Amino acid sequence: MYMRIIWGRIVAGQWDGFEAAYKKATTLRGDVKGLKNQWLARDQADPDAGYSITLWESEKRGCQAAAGKSCAARGDGASNAARTTRMIFPVFINSPEST
Repeated sequence: MYMRIIWGRIVAGQWDGFEAAYKKATTLRGDVKGLKNQWLARDQADPDAGYSITLWESEKRGCQAAAGKSCAARGDGASNAARTTRMIFPVFINSPEST
């Protein structure tokens, strides 16, 4: 098993919109081979921050999905990850597209 925990900050006061976009993106993405479970948790000390937690069957699967490598060829839903993840970027302050 392999767990990835990512902390992020969103635009102030936008948690509800971020959470809705996160849920929609993960639903549209569909199943990803090797992904056992995932959670979104709000930071108790900062209402505009939270954690994305994913549990994978192996480190290899988790890293492949995070990097987008070879997942599209498997046809397991990870090919939609980049497209659906863009749905959360408008409110995600420390996203790859905001740096």
